[in-house]
Amino acid sequence: MKVAEHISNNRKPVLSFEFSRPVSPKATANLSKAIIKLQKLNPDYVSVTFGAGGSNHEGSVELLKKLKEDYDFKTVAYIAGVGLGKDKLIEVLDQ
Repeated sequence: MKVAEHISNNRKPVLSFEFSRPVSPKATANLSKAIIKLQKLNPDYVSVTFGAGGSNHEGSVELLKKLKEDYDFKTVAYIAGVGLGKDKLIEVLDQ
């Protein structure tokens, strides 16, 4: 379901959280702790912001998979296509 459809189909406020890929072991540990706490709030979906120009998209894809598979979140990838060529954008979307 698209986010806009989800929002229009609900009669309650929609709760979501946005994450970005951690860049250090300490940030990874902190993010894992935060995810566990936020999971208890039962968000309607979570999103992951990819780096500018698609940079570091591999780590973002891994985080999306973890959020979906390990925590059963509905996920959204936030990808700004600015600075990406057509082929690179397709590659990122395919992942």
